Amino acid sequence: MHARRGLWADARRIWARALSIKGSSLEQGDEHEWLFVLRKSWALMEALCGRGLDMCVGILGASVGEFSELADLCESRESGCVSSVDVLRAKRVVDAAAAECRATTVSRVDVAVADEVRRALLTAGLWVAYARGRDCGAVNEYYKRSVGEQAEAQRDEVTVARGEADRELLAMEVCSVYLYHAATCKVYRAGDLRLHLTQSVSRYVHNTAFWQMLVAMESQTRMSIHVYRHLMTVLGDHRTADLYMLGVYCQQNENSARWLLRRFSQDRWAAQSVSLWTVYVMFELECGHLKRAKKAVLSALLHCPWAKPLYLLCLGACALAEQFTSDEKVMLVRGMVNAGLRSYNLLRQ
Repeated sequence: MHARRGLWADARRIWARALSIKGSSLEQGDEHEWLFVLRKSWALMEALCGRGLDMCVGILGASVGEFSELADLCESRESGCVSSVDVLRAKRVVDAAAAECRATTVSRVDVAVADEVRRALLTAGLWVAYARGRDCGAVNEYYKRSVGEQAEAQRDEVTVARGEADRELLAMEVCSVYLYHAATCKVYRAGDLRLHLTQSVSRYVHNTAFWQMLVAMESQTRMSIHVYRHLMTVLGDHRTADLYMLGVYCQQNENSARWLLRRFSQDRWAAQSVSLWTVYVMFELECGHLKRAKKAVLSALLHCPWAKPLYLLCLGACALAEQFTSDEKVMLVRGMVNAGLRSYNLLRQ
């Protein structure tokens, strides 16, 4: 939380103190596996938002006694080239933690912790592979090798489900590395990044993180039309409210956005989304089409008669409420009563 708010000095002290206190209570050279999750979170924050990749690798390869020193020196340390020595240290730490994780017997209570540790190790290994030479090809090889190892270890439905979740996480990290590479290097191959993102959004349609990365990438290259075309292809098989929402925000003009909203209103499954109906109504209000907004909110109430926010749009102190007559407002209040909804107002209102 401190790091996301920009309070880096406090965030680094908290990370270093937590890792140092937990490490000092153990035997020398030993460390709980789950502490690697904390180490990974600090390292990735430094890579993506802090001092850069060299600090990320330094944290991944640091020993327990070095965390406090890293936190104190971070403010004056400038991001530079990644040292090969730091990369080797980080790889040694990650490999040792991975070996210890595989050798540990997991009980039913510790399954969630073990999954979190395993995914933290996969993420750290991916970034170390990239840091070795800022080579995205090494990232692809690491991803293929990890997926192959997981496929060999899958023996029942539980391990298959865990492997699929790990592959999705790895795919997200691969795309994150490619985006980081594009942001920090002057020369990069946009086609490779686009290929990874389009494959990921096709396989994990409902993961909005991939869509956000795709929108960010295409906006940077000023090729947002690629997002819209791919989205229209996906909407043919997966008509969900979140994809419709993304499509509306990807539109270039008012008419195309309205066409997609009308298409959403005719979809019986997606039309159950109150938030998307609210976007539809507010869109028409911002465009200045009060009659269309009234028609949209009435259609919304037919599909979602339980939605209190839609009733309040019609009865509140706004331009839309002025489009309803007194008799129509009485009918809306009766509809709220029949739906079991209540609204509390001051007497003078």
